[in-house]
Amino acid sequence: MTDNIDTIAGTHLTANAELDTASDMDLQRLFDYFVRKSLSPQFHPEDRSVGRVKEGIYQFFSKHMKLDRVADFQTVINIVLSEDNRQLFADAIDAAKREYIADTERKDKELATEAWDVPEKIVYG
Repeated sequence: MTDNIDTIAGTHLTANAELDTASDMDLQRLFDYFVRKSLSPQFHPEDRSVGRVKEGIYQFFSKHMKLDRVADFQTVINIVLSEDNRQLFADAIDAAKREYIADTERKDKELATEAWDVPEKIVYG
């Protein structure tokens, strides 16, 4: 288990098997399903959230493994969805969710304790 995906950046990540898919679109659907499933149940897996998680994964591969999201699309997806690596990425997504929830709760508390000075009436003219 890992709380930070960057901790495995120095390790050698490979896919233990190639996913047998008919097309890149099928591979993309499997990847989308994995991300949506990883976001549940704390977050409703809306497109915006799914896109942010996928972008984070692509950035990880770009930064640490020098893999391009377009040219190395199948390689990236096969590594993420590999039986050896799937749980590592799911754990990293869970850690990010916990951090996001804690940060949001902290900001909500700060916002709630501030005194708001809103005038009863504003005249536009």
